[in-house]
Amino acid sequence: MISALHFGARRRRAKSETLQEHQRPPLALAALMPMLMLPPMAMAMEESTPGLDPEGGPQHDDDGGPEGRTERSGRAREDREERRRDGRTEGREGEREREKGRAWGAATWRRWPARRLASRTTSSDEEFSTSRSWCEQQQQQLVLSGFFSVCANRSLLRRARAKSPRRHQQEARWRTTTVASSEAPLALRSCLSCAEVCKLAEQSSEEREASRTSRRLACSVPSSASGDSVSAQNYDWGRIGEESEVGRLYGISSGKEVQHDVPYAELWMGTHPSGPSFISDAAVGGEPQLLKDWLLEHHEALGDDVFKHWQGELPFLFKVLSIAKALSIQAHPDKKLAEQLHLNQGNVYKDPNHKPEMALALTNFEALCGFVTPEELKEVLETVPELKALLKKNETEMLLDVETSKQSIEAAASALRQAFTTIMTLEKETVTERLGELIKRLKEDKEVRKLSSKEELALLLERQYPDDVGVFASFFLNYIKLVPGEAVYLAANVPHAYISGECIECMATSDNVVRAGLTPKFRDTETLCSMLTYEQGLPDILNGSIVSPYTRRYSPPFDEFEVDRLDIPEGDSLEFAAIPGPSIFLVFDGRGSITFLEGDASPLQRGDIFFLPAGTHFTLFSKSEVDSKAANGVHASRWAGMRISEAKSLRLFRAGVNSRIFKF
Repeated sequence: MISALHFGARRRRAKSETLQEHQRPPLALAALMPMLMLPPMAMAMEESTPGLDPEGGPQHDDDGGPEGRTERSGRAREDREERRRDGRTEGREGEREREKGRAWGAATWRRWPARRLASRTTSSDEEFSTSRSWCEQQQQQLVLSGFFSVCANRSLLRRARAKSPRRHQQEARWRTTTVASSEAPLALRSCLSCAEVCKLAEQSSEEREASRTSRRLACSVPSSASGDSVSAQNYDWGRIGEESEVGRLYGISSGKEVQHDVPYAELWMGTHPSGPSFISDAAVGGEPQLLKDWLLEHHEALGDDVFKHWQGELPFLFKVLSIAKALSIQAHPDKKLAEQLHLNQGNVYKDPNHKPEMALALTNFEALCGFVTPEELKEVLETVPELKALLKKNETEMLLDVETSKQSIEAAASALRQAFTTIMTLEKETVTERLGELIKRLKEDKEVRKLSSKEELALLLERQYPDDVGVFASFFLNYIKLVPGEAVYLAANVPHAYISGECIECMATSDNVVRAGLTPKFRDTETLCSMLTYEQGLPDILNGSIVSPYTRRYSPPFDEFEVDRLDIPEGDSLEFAAIPGPSIFLVFDGRGSITFLEGDASPLQRGDIFFLPAGTHFTLFSKSEVDSKAANGVHASRWAGMRISEAKSLRLFRAGVNSRIFKF
């Protein structure tokens, strides 16, 4: 039918005579497809369509009677005869090209059933007038329902089905404006008045501009107690008041006083419902708009690759952590297990998504991560008799047989699984008794010798979590210490526990945590012990790779995220080409500004958090604190009381989708 629409007025006429009147959509809809898919053929069809004048409407005969209709029919027959004569003189090459076009049209029509509607058209003046009248009556309904967007783009059809009606309408307006230009077929232009086209063009232009503009964020977890739109997670393991980097950043971002007796543990930046970010400069009904809602309305801000890969979701969650007390011994499930846990225990595991993560140290940072090597585990069993006494004899023998462990990874993993599960599932009374013996011995030994780092850690953890099996579990795990600028990444099913320090953390958008020790929260020991990989060895430590004079990039082996650390010296600048994915920036120190390709500029200062859409070209400038303070008087109130380090550089952290997914 598409070939008939493109190449044969005769076939078009014959087909139209077999259709019932209620089956005939307006010619404007039929004209849309050839314009988009085969512009030259579409325009040729338009020029040859009887009944269209140069202004896009049907021609009107002065006489309007039967004689006029006979004359028009005669002219139409003469036109068809002339076209047939011309076609015979074009030769074999022209015929081959027409055959290709007909074959392409038929294949396209079969692939996309929506195009069948567009092929059911009419060509007589009377029928066109009826269609045009129908189109004029229904044009607003068509625009709002997104019919033009369906006919305009196959991928848009797939996207529209998964989106809200509001978002679908906006895309429909954008696509309609795109085709309602001076190059569109006359039939389509006749269906939209000039005023409507201008209105749609203005609306779509504003929407596209909005999606390219950086958005300042109010990022964190809403407090159910205070009702604040900006707050921080007050877990008891967080640092207190102004001692917490999270607390200081929270005070700057919210403009509220930091409470000196409250722990500030985490600051969240992203779209996760447990801690959503708000667009502080995009209010809806007087309230800040959720970043998630804004992205639903401006999906192009994610970029095509990210939109397709993660179905329109922001794939990463950005955090700042301030840790004074050890976090739980935990692991994060892989995607398959996450889906199962979410299905079976949705009240506990609220996300059907995995949670690989990376911690980048801001201060000296300590953590337990992964299982120790067979050699170190043998040493532990020989020097910690209280732990050895808790294991079965055959389990101890297998762990002490290091050579067998080296020869068979599967045998080593099996032995480790049995021993670790035995420890983690001990009765509370047994743990209390043996742990008391361990702590008493270590305190006595400390009087006469220097304890190992693991022994010192055991004393610390027992003070924080008395009678907790997690103290014994720590002997099975690597104890690592990071300096500022180093990072460690954690894949799914790897046991870990952050001990102390402050860090930038980035992860896949999920909050699934399986815990089994060092926590007052729900423990799912059986799931934890069954899900772990039991791979042994030290974790990889990332120092970052230099991607520009002022940028160091930390890229873990996960698609969802990467982190950049930017240090721009005072008075210098750093230009960014258009990044194909979205980014969230945290201004950690210093002052400066961000300037966009269009010339717009915005001041930056410590504590600012902003979202940059995909495809944004921008430049960061580092300014002296004194000059920036005088130049940006609008932020003078926020400057008061700010804690700025002695460093003169503008330091930012950027979280974005891992660059390896983009095809440059």
